[in-house]
Amino acid sequence: MNSIFYMKIAFTNMKKNRRTYVPYLLSCIGTIAMFYMMSAIAESGGMENVFAGNTIQAFMRMGVGIIGFFAVLFLFYTNSFLVKRRKKEFGLFNILGMEKRHIARVLLFETIYTIVLSLGLGITLGIVLGKGMHLLLLRIMKFEVELGFSIPIVSLKTTVILFIVIFVLSYLNTLRQIHLTKPIDLLKGGNQGEKEPKAKWLIALIGLLCLLAGYGMAATAKNPIEVIGELFLAIILVIIGTYCLFISGSIVFLKILRKNKTYYYKPKHFTTISGMIYRMKQNAAGLANICILSTGVLLSVSTTFSLYAGLEDAMKTRYPREIGVGSIGIPREDAQKASEVIEETIQEQLVEVTNQVSCQYTTLNAFEKENGFSFDTESAENEINSGNASLINELCIVAIVPLEEYNRNTNEAETLEKDEILFAQMRGKEYEGTEVQLGDIPFKIKRMIEGAVPEGEMAAFISNYYVVVVPDYETAVSFAQNYAGVDTLRWYYGFDFKGENKEEIKFKNILSEKLEKENLNIYTECREENRADVYALYGSIFFLGIFLGILFLMATVLIIYYKQVSEGYEDRERFVIMQKVGMSHKEVKHSIHSQILLVFFLPLGTAVIHIIAAFPILERLLALLNLSNSSLFKMVLMITVFVFALLYTWIYAVTARTYYKIVSQKS
Repeated sequence: MNSIFYMKIAFTNMKKNRRTYVPYLLSCIGTIAMFYMMSAIAESGGMENVFAGNTIQAFMRMGVGIIGFFAVLFLFYTNSFLVKRRKKEFGLFNILGMEKRHIARVLLFETIYTIVLSLGLGITLGIVLGKGMHLLLLRIMKFEVELGFSIPIVSLKTTVILFIVIFVLSYLNTLRQIHLTKPIDLLKGGNQGEKEPKAKWLIALIGLLCLLAGYGMAATAKNPIEVIGELFLAIILVIIGTYCLFISGSIVFLKILRKNKTYYYKPKHFTTISGMIYRMKQNAAGLANICILSTGVLLSVSTTFSLYAGLEDAMKTRYPREIGVGSIGIPREDAQKASEVIEETIQEQLVEVTNQVSCQYTTLNAFEKENGFSFDTESAENEINSGNASLINELCIVAIVPLEEYNRNTNEAETLEKDEILFAQMRGKEYEGTEVQLGDIPFKIKRMIEGAVPEGEMAAFISNYYVVVVPDYETAVSFAQNYAGVDTLRWYYGFDFKGENKEEIKFKNILSEKLEKENLNIYTECREENRADVYALYGSIFFLGIFLGILFLMATVLIIYYKQVSEGYEDRERFVIMQKVGMSHKEVKHSIHSQILLVFFLPLGTAVIHIIAAFPILERLLALLNLSNSSLFKMVLMITVFVFALLYTWIYAVTARTYYKIVSQKS
């Protein structure tokens, strides 16, 4: 037999199996297009000269890595559906005289067709849409739109090489399955797995424990550093728990119901539970995948959209005043001199400013103790290096503010004894006692306050932080000398500017020049000037989240489709058997329809539970990115879940048509 013969058979096979092959090809084309587009954006120039340009490119490259890794898993998984559905066809070829090496040649040409079609159309689609996606990213980041068109050769080569490797490995994996399977087993391939599954209690218990552990981490992680570290571990535990509970936990639960004789021996429950036991065995892994992908869609879209929608709130958190002037360490007299320069510049430029605030304070690295704070960071670091990693979660920042600064900014006339302080818990655990130890010195908490340091100065810290108002400057400076090794305090002067944005930036530049002439170690910042930089950073995160959300959604749709097709062929035989044992056509259809609905919406319900459990840790994570508007995140999350549920239901309605067409066919 020559090559043309194999080519024709391969083309005919793909045509005959178009119900399963066309969605597979479309998913390959879509995945290739998305990988190429993300790679092209990551390799495009123009990011070097913007704030966090390297970080933005790192986000894009991270997206390339995620899509590439996802493509390997996703295409291998979808290819397994094709192999399962076609095992009977391969077995028939084998029995009719074709050797396995001949089948291998047919599959080789099918793989070549797939590679040519997928790469050709996928890269073409990626090139056509790539520029539009790049312009969309620039628009989201509020950059000027660049004209011109180019095809990054590096992205092209990477895309071609990666997906050729994926398709070749899929081909070799298919050959391995055919080679290790007997012809008679190939004929039964599509119907294998009818043996009743065993109830694996240990796996179900492991799944439940992993899920509860993941939920527990999400609910209890409060320290920001702990949030970052435990988020990824919680995600891994929830993924493991989801797979274990879908694969084994569902069988265990159904068999428990079956042991309840009163419940089980009723026509409606009998057929539903019996059918669900087999249905869960055959589809549990696919349902777990749908659940995890659905959770991924909800998480990526809701969090990134919340960040972008709440960007103005984040800007105000990070930059509490439109113009800020500050120094990491400056003598008190220099701070006073700088304040005079600022006030003189305001009068000279005839500008109107409001909400003026200035403050001197020191910030100290500390570790939270049961009765206060330890500033002996060197000993703590030695303990961490020696294996006591739990101390990392106790890391925090303590701001020490002189009472005079607090009174001036709050227009109060508070007084403190030498052993008294005012205390503010800004981000961290609440102190309920009346005393707190700062280093080796005990202080009485006269009262709790809201804060005494401009929020923006502290918003950049990712750890817990607290504010302590001490009786005088000498006490604040002594803390700085003893624990920070400096003789000066930090200083901040901020105010809001009344005028147009261009005038605000111009005034900031004039002020910066005047302060530089005084040879003071001072920085100036302007909210409006930094707006574009913040939009660039948050916009890239939003773009990546939406991009990955679309990718996960595409995978979810395809897995759902294949699940419906696979179940259609299996339920077609069940229809016949159930009618032969005396059930009416209406009863059979109602029984299987109820099972399909239950199985189909189980992943969605579980995904929503995952999202609800993850809400506390996500809320704290977003707070680290300066999104303190919890109501906004709740609203976005609810809208995202509602829209996804509608879309999920529509997907069910569309794919159910294919299912019922298959079921209604005569065997």
